[in-house]
Amino acid sequence: MKNEISRSAFIVFSSLLFILYTLQPAFAVDPTNIVATDAETDGVNGFTVLNDADDVEVFTISGSTYAIVVSFTDDGVQIINITDPTNIVATDAETDGVNGFTELDGADDVEVFTISGSTYAIVASQTDDGVQIINITDPTNIVATDAETDGVNGFTELDGARSVDTFTISGSTYAIVASFVDDGVQIINITDPTNIVATDAETDGVNGFTVLNDARGVRTFTISTSTYAIVPAQLDSGVQIINITDPTNIVATDAETDGVNGFTELSGATGVDIFTISGSTYAIVASQTDAGVQIINITDPTNIVATDAETDGVNGFTVLNGARGVDIFTISTSTYAIVASASDSGVQIINITDPTNIVATDAETDGVNGFTELSVATGVDTFTISTSTYAIVASFTDDGVQIITLNTSSSSSSSSSSSSSSSSKGKPDGDYIPPTLGVDFNSKRLVTDGFTYNANSVNVQLYYTPYPLITANIGYNNTAEFKIYDNSGPNKIRHFDFAFGLAKGQTLYDSKARIEWDKAWNGKEVITLIDPNNVLQNVTVSSQTINCQDTSNDQCLLLVIYHTFRAPLEFDIVATNVWDEKRNAWQNYYNHGIEIVGQSLNPPKKYDGIDKGHIYHITETGKNTAVDEFGNTWMFSNTWIKNYIKNERLQDFDWKVMDRTNSNFSNLVDLEATKAVDQLLGLCSTCLKSFDDFTSYTTITYPERINKLDDPEIQKKIAFESDRAQKVMDALLDIHSSTTWHKGMN
Repeated sequence: MKNEISRSAFIVFSSLLFILYTLQPAFAVDPTNIVATDAETDGVNGFTVLNDADDVEVFTISGSTYAIVVSFTDDGVQIINITDPTNIVATDAETDGVNGFTELDGADDVEVFTISGSTYAIVASQTDDGVQIINITDPTNIVATDAETDGVNGFTELDGARSVDTFTISGSTYAIVASFVDDGVQIINITDPTNIVATDAETDGVNGFTVLNDARGVRTFTISTSTYAIVPAQLDSGVQIINITDPTNIVATDAETDGVNGFTELSGATGVDIFTISGSTYAIVASQTDAGVQIINITDPTNIVATDAETDGVNGFTVLNGARGVDIFTISTSTYAIVASASDSGVQIINITDPTNIVATDAETDGVNGFTELSVATGVDTFTISTSTYAIVASFTDDGVQIITLNTSSSSSSSSSSSSSSSSKGKPDGDYIPPTLGVDFNSKRLVTDGFTYNANSVNVQLYYTPYPLITANIGYNNTAEFKIYDNSGPNKIRHFDFAFGLAKGQTLYDSKARIEWDKAWNGKEVITLIDPNNVLQNVTVSSQTINCQDTSNDQCLLLVIYHTFRAPLEFDIVATNVWDEKRNAWQNYYNHGIEIVGQSLNPPKKYDGIDKGHIYHITETGKNTAVDEFGNTWMFSNTWIKNYIKNERLQDFDWKVMDRTNSNFSNLVDLEATKAVDQLLGLCSTCLKSFDDFTSYTTITYPERINKLDDPEIQKKIAFESDRAQKVMDALLDIHSSTTWHKGMN
């Protein structure tokens, strides 16, 4: 009987457990099947400021969830209500130069903070070299409250402001800005959002800061009672740790670079986020050039340690090429990262619960499975609505945002899988292979002489291709040839970029001289120039189909780009980017590259320079030199600075006749003395030997002057002449007296 009761109780208990389990939301343990939920693009449905969307940050007002998106080309911010992730709505937008917004030109990054119950955003603006503070408490009517720019009011490290994060010390709120042109960081007290104040700044190579060259990202974290920042530096290919506990005196504590101490994925370090596992603090760094992520234990900020790293194309990681933005989120008891990858035009999901063994769980790219706004994905943030976790991604090329559900239920997963094809990860027709100019992912060569410039050919490698420095002369025609293979055939290639003038660590999209070729679905070919400095002219493109190799019948698309340079470029690396109709994309970089030489055909650039409160109109004469309307020379060092000219004593004209007040009189005396002595010695070589006190022929001592009045002969003559003069005077006086008397008698 006892056993029967126990068995019945067990059955009831098991049934209750089953019922409770089935009533729970059926979320997958891992986000293994992320789903496109909604998307919007610039110029549609009231979205007006999403052109080149670059970063995004989520915030909550009165129970509703919003996002603020910064747009690089629209020079502004877009506010979006994302409370319903299946139907996001534009609520407000502002642009630079309107309604008191003065520092939004080239808006690049944004962070949200709260002061006294009000919500604000701080925007880092790359082109304006400054920051803009915005009151976003009313998401339907955002308001500019303050702004600052580099070189004014003590702000010294805002040139090329690229990333920003906020932190709190002793009740005050601060921001730290990473600036890639200044190669440094700026600390700002933003406690009063109407009057922000610079408190400290540091630059690369000074005071122990060694890894801030091309600072691209920043995140803050707290260890014990101290606050720190980690800054990825793209050109230094590393990270800098900074103690910011005293915002008036920040201190470098540690730094690491790629290829040292087990750090393998820091080349072109760009994005970063912080997470905590079992009481230890870690950072995940997205590295654009390495096409990967680096996990770092930063629990001891004086001795950071690499724990794991992964790169694109290995261990199931398929969307890390051009890794830019990264954000952390948690589902159940597991921790994940979502990485926005610019070159792959997609997102990669990573389980980072074990920081020593991170695992790829899912990935999606633009144009596949309903994802329409992921082309050149740059910024990403995650948020939770009810029990679901979402991401919002900023798409630079698609000019829009993509909403993604990260923790879909198992039933949703099954439905999604059944509606897709049987190909891997549900990608249509099984085509997830990008076009290539050289080799495939297994290093099998598919194309020979994939890149030829002015008859100099090279076999293109997987990512970087060693290339001898080729010289191109200004004003002369040049020819670039590209052979491109796609597994679906040459007619499926839809887009190609050829970019010039890149520095080490820069990406194709940093180029200021880029040629774009696009082929529409109807076969029409369109050429677009990204050329703000008017470097290119006479650009034409021809296309045809040829064999990829002499020993193979595989067909390649041959693009021939004819072009002429008008002006030189500062750097030499060139790059290519290609994608097919499925948006499978790949980039290649060629170094040393192409050097453009010769005198610019463009008129010199003109600027306004300020010196001692006066405005000068200056004309560029070289890379960093200029001259103003008065002939003064100027140098460029973050800003135009007038060259200092030392004051010198004015010289009189070289007259043949002068008095002793002339500035050249002493020189004339020395010259004449030298000539006189030389002539004397020529006539009488022994004449000066009797003068023992003669020490220098340029110094002559004359004898004491003789007084002529002491000569007896002269004294005798003076007495004689004086006596004669007296007699004459007496005679004259006698005649005068006599004449006067006779007149009186009459």
